[in-house]
Amino acid sequence: MQKLDIVDPLKLDSLNDVIHDEYFKLEDIIYDKEGGVVEIPFRRIFHYHQPPRIIQRRWFWKVGEVDALRCLLRISHVQQYEVADQSRIGTYSFDAVEHASDSNLLIFTCCQDCELRLTVSHLAIEYREIEYRGKARITYYPFGDSNDARIYE
Repeated sequence: MQKLDIVDPLKLDSLNDVIHDEYFKLEDIIYDKEGGVVEIPFRRIFHYHQPPRIIQRRWFWKVGEVDALRCLLRISHVQQYEVADQSRIGTYSFDAVEHASDSNLLIFTCCQDCELRLTVSHLAIEYREIEYRGKARITYYPFGDSNDARIYE
């Protein structure tokens, strides 16, 4: 299982590579204000550690089934945490994470009008792969792919 420790803003691209388009639920985020820690559990569908099992094939598309990989983002040294949730749908996918060094602001931009904003004293993000649990389906088209974020236990 892979683990990343990000303490340099220049290394955020490696984190963006593993979290982009992966789903999480706002209600699952834990903020320990006294400890200064935010934990974001999520599941990776687009990990490709193993090829998908093709379960349905048509002329212009196919459906593959993959094992869902449970992961955890742990951000330390958090002084303030806020969510700007315009859509209020509860389940979001990560788009990108950026660090504004002048304001020590860490911004997770998520699809469907949601942002997680964390003010940190210094950058310390841990990405951990925990276990495979559940299955997910991905529909593959000639020019892309899509999924509905559902996990089948």
